[in-house]
Amino acid sequence: MKNRACCALALERWRVQHREYPDALGKLDSLLNTKVMVDPLGAGAMKYRRNDDGSYLLYSSGLDGMDNGGDSTTEDEDVDPFWLGRDMVWPGHPARK
Repeated sequence: MKNRACCALALERWRVQHREYPDALGKLDSLLNTKVMVDPLGAGAMKYRRNDDGSYLLYSSGLDGMDNGGDSTTEDEDVDPFWLGRDMVWPGHPARK
């Protein structure tokens, strides 16, 4: 959770400075003075994509350790998709002008 929260905060700091989210997470390294974008459940870095509508998708692999492209669906509708979804997706927000 710490990695995703740090990434989300850094994304907002970037957006405030540049009026849009970065096109890649690596651009946040200078803001953080460290690389915290490690996917805690999968291999490699957190997954990130800037969307056409000004929002972003930030996620890590789910409990299965596989990258499912940011799919947060679950087989059980009564469980929290953040913790038990195919991927653990942080809510992206539309850019504010």
